[in-house]
Amino acid sequence: MLTLPTPKKDPFTFNAWVCRDCYDKHHSHPLDHEALAQDNRSETDLLKYLNDCALHDNTDSNTGAGINEYSTSECDGCRTFIAGTRYRLYCVQHPQA
Repeated sequence: MLTLPTPKKDPFTFNAWVCRDCYDKHHSHPLDHEALAQDNRSETDLLKYLNDCALHDNTDSNTGAGINEYSTSECDGCRTFIAGTRYRLYCVQHPQA
C-alpha cells in the first residue's frame, strides 16, 4: 500500500522587501494618493501580493537593519520598480486548508 506524506501544516515564513508606500499602508500612515496616481497605482495595489500573509515589522531604526535606503529592486508588496527605500517585513503565510 502506498503511503502519501502528510501535508505540512506549519506556516510558511519569509522576509519581504516593500516600498515606502506599502510600508506606510502596513503601518496605517497617511498615503500620498496624488503620487500614487502619477505612478499609475492606487491604494488597492499596495501590499496586493502579500494580502494572504500576516505581516510584521522586521526593521530596526536604531541600527538600520532591515532598511535599504536606496533600491531599484521590485517591491514584493506591489511589484513596482520605482526607486527608493525598501523595508523588510516578516511574513507568515498559513497553509490552505
